Amino acid sequence: MRALSRRKTTVYTVTDASRPLSEDVDERQRHYLISMGIRLACLLLAVVLWGRIHPVLLGLLLVGAILLPYTAVVFANGGRKPPRDGGPAELFDQRAVPAPPPPPQAFRKDAPAADQADSGVSSETSP
Repeated sequence: MRALSRRKTTVYTVTDASRPLSEDVDERQRHYLISMGIRLACLLLAVVLWGRIHPVLLGLLLVGAILLPYTAVVFANGGRKPPRDGGPAELFDQRAVPAPPPPPQAFRKDAPAADQADSGVSSETSP
């Protein structure tokens, strides 16, 4: 009687699938709108409180109003987040990548001077 061979195969289920693109876009839009709301609040507070608050606080409000649009756009266009649960993004096993071979003896820094002289490399210059 012959034993059946069992192969280990990876089976993916629906719960392993990544989030739909529409959910990802909705989340990024929500973060962008929140950032723009904070920016608008910083700008309005800076205008309304001009001359009434300490210049350092006014400067912080203006810096927030100036820098928030850039950061909001960068994060909104950043793309999808990688899965955290070990999904398909973690299928590549980095341990399977072979290490690079060591450099030849003549080019190693720790090689003795005699080995470098025997390698045919001359330190003398010709006229």
